[in-house]
Amino acid sequence: PIRGIPGTCHMHEITRLNSDKKVIDAEIEKMQSSGWTYIPVGMEWGWKVLSPYGPYADGAAYEDEEWIKAMLVFTDGANTAYFPNTGGAADQRTSVICEAIKQKKIKLYTITFEVWDQGIKDLMAACATSPSWYFDAANGDALKTAFQAIANDLNKLRLAK
Repeated sequence: PIRGIPGTCHMHEITRLNSDKKVIDAEIEKMQSSGWTYIPVGMEWGWKVLSPYGPYADGAAYEDEEWIKAMLVFTDGANTAYFPNTGGAADQRTSVICEAIKQKKIKLYTITFEVWDQGIKDLMAACATSPSWYFDAANGDALKTAFQAIANDLNKLRLAK
């Protein structure tokens, strides 16, 4: 259960940072959509996974120039949850978290997938570290292109160092 939120959270356990592609692929296969989108919680936990501090503490120090810290925020819907009146507050919380993550020099990529709400598109565009790191994917092909562009950018950054 999440304090202040009615009901029980039936989310999949977070996978800690690791470089085993088989483990990551298997964990992705276990994920299932539950029909609601609440962006701030996902961003907060993603940030905790990248952090050098608890509860995970697997991430390199923020100042460590040997590592590139990057986060991808992907959404397919409005910033809501199954409880009422979360939209505006959720968008404001998302903006605050985006700015805090960028202050830690974490590269923030964002993707909206089959989203028709211009407000969410604008929110995710502003959340990305750079305008070129926001992708609006209207279909599966555009989504594949977005993921490839992100992979290419991260590889380019790695090769440059």
